[in-house]
Amino acid sequence: MCDTKHYSLYPFAIADKGAGGLPSVFLKEARLGKNLTLFTTDSEDFNIGDTVVKSVHIEDFVMEDLSRYWYGIGCWQWLHPDAHIDLSGDFEANRLMLQLDENTPEVTYHTMAEFCNKNEFKPELDFLFNSRFDNLLASVEPGSILNWQDYFFATSIINHSQKLRELDVYQTFHLHTSLPSSLINSTFGQNLLKAMSCVDTVYLHTDEYIERAKKQMKALNLNLPIMQRFDLGIDEEALDKDVGLVKSSNEQLIKIIGHMASNQEKDLVLEILSTQNIIPHRFISVDRIDPSKGNITVIKAVLRFLEKQLKLGVSLEKMNDKYRFYFIQPNVNKPFDANHMKNGFYGRYALKLFVHAKNRFPDIVYFSDSLSGNNRQLIPGLMLKAHGITGGSQDGLNLAIQENIYINRKENTSAICGDGAGFFMHVKSIGLNDCGFFPKAGNIREFTSCIEQIVSLQIQDNHNLKEKKLPLVEHITQRTASIVVDE
Repeated sequence: MCDTKHYSLYPFAIADKGAGGLPSVFLKEARLGKNLTLFTTDSEDFNIGDTVVKSVHIEDFVMEDLSRYWYGIGCWQWLHPDAHIDLSGDFEANRLMLQLDENTPEVTYHTMAEFCNKNEFKPELDFLFNSRFDNLLASVEPGSILNWQDYFFATSIINHSQKLRELDVYQTFHLHTSLPSSLINSTFGQNLLKAMSCVDTVYLHTDEYIERAKKQMKALNLNLPIMQRFDLGIDEEALDKDVGLVKSSNEQLIKIIGHMASNQEKDLVLEILSTQNIIPHRFISVDRIDPSKGNITVIKAVLRFLEKQLKLGVSLEKMNDKYRFYFIQPNVNKPFDANHMKNGFYGRYALKLFVHAKNRFPDIVYFSDSLSGNNRQLIPGLMLKAHGITGGSQDGLNLAIQENIYINRKENTSAICGDGAGFFMHVKSIGLNDCGFFPKAGNIREFTSCIEQIVSLQIQDNHNLKEKKLPLVEHITQRTASIVVDE
C-alpha cells in the first residue's frame, strides 16, 4: 500500500479552508500521507506533509465561471420535478430556486421542467472546466490508484478512463451528494451514470443510493462496477477534543472568542455558552444556506412554533426563559448572486426570514454566519445540550446532525432530520426510523410538530428522549471510509 501512488481530484481549493466539511476530510487525508497527490483548484502548488497538492490553473476559467458551473451542473438534480420523486423533496425550495417570490401561484411540472432545460449547464463550460485537468491526468503513473471525486468530473471520466485502464490505473468514483432515482431521465443524469460505469469501484453514501444506481445503469445496459457504501461519517476523536475545548473555559477558548471579527458571531457564541445550563429547550441548526439543506422549512417551523406559543397564552417573557433556537448558517450574510440557482432568490429569502425571526423574538432566535478557521473548533461544544435540527431536503449523509447526536449521547436531547437526508435513509434501512424525529422534508407543519413533541417529552424529565435516541448513537456512520482507497 505504501508504494502505491494515489491521486485524487477535488474541484475546489482547500488551502484556506477551515476544519469543517468535505475539504477538512481531504486535508486530514493529506496529513496522513499515503503517497497521495491531490489535484485541486488552489492558486498554487504546495505540500501538506508528504502529500503534494497540484493546482489546476483556471486563469481564463474565473471563479464566477466555477460557481456558475457548480450550480448549473446540479440544476437538473436539484430542481427537476422528477429528480427526487421517490423522496418528499421540498417544493418551497424548488419554487424559490426558480427565483419566484412567495406570492407566485403554484408552479407546474412544465414550468419547472422548462426552467431546468433552459438553465442546464452549458456543454462548453463543462468542457472548459474538465479540460483544465487534462495535463495533470496525463501525469498519473501506471499502476496507481485514481479517485474521481463527485459529479463534476463525469466528462473527464468518460474521456480518460479507458486510457488510464490501459495503464493499469485502478479508478474509483465517490459521490458526496444524494443520488436521485431518476437520473436516467436527463442527459446530465445519463452522462453521470455512464461515467460511473467506466470506473472499477463506485462509492455511494447509502445502500438505497446503490440500489438506485444499479437499477438505472441496468436500464441503460451499462457496465456495473463494484458498488460499495461510503461511510464518510463523523470523526469521534476530533469531536471529543473540540467539545473539551468549550467545556474547559481555558485561555485558548477566550482567545478564540476575543479574536472573532464579527460581533454577530461573538454574540451567538457567548449567548450559547452563558445559557447552556440554564435554558431547558434548546435547538441548533448548523447548515449552509442551500436548498438541499431545507433551511427555509426549518426557520418557518420555528416561527410557527413560537407564534403558536403566543396564541396559547405563553408570554414572551416566559418563552425567553424556556426556548432558544440557534442557527449557524454559512453564507447567510454574504451577497447572493441572482445567477446562482442554488442560493440566489433562496438565499435572499432565507436571510429575510432569519432577520424577521430575530426581530420578532430577539432573545430566543439567534443566527450567525459560519464560524470558520479556528472559530470552527467551537461548533461541537456549542451543539452540547441542544437538539439538532436540519431540513434534510435532498442532502448527503448530513454529518452535522450525526455529530449532534454523538456529542449529546449522554444528554436528554434528540434531533430532527428531514427524510430527504442520507442519514434518514441509512437509519430507515436498519429499521430505526422510529428512534428519531424524521419529518417530511419541506413540510413545515410536520417540523413544527416535531419541535412540539421534543419539548413535551423533555418537560416530562424522564430521559425518554435520551432512551429514544440511544439506538441511533450506536448506528451513526463513523469515519471508517476514506477518500484515498487502498485496493
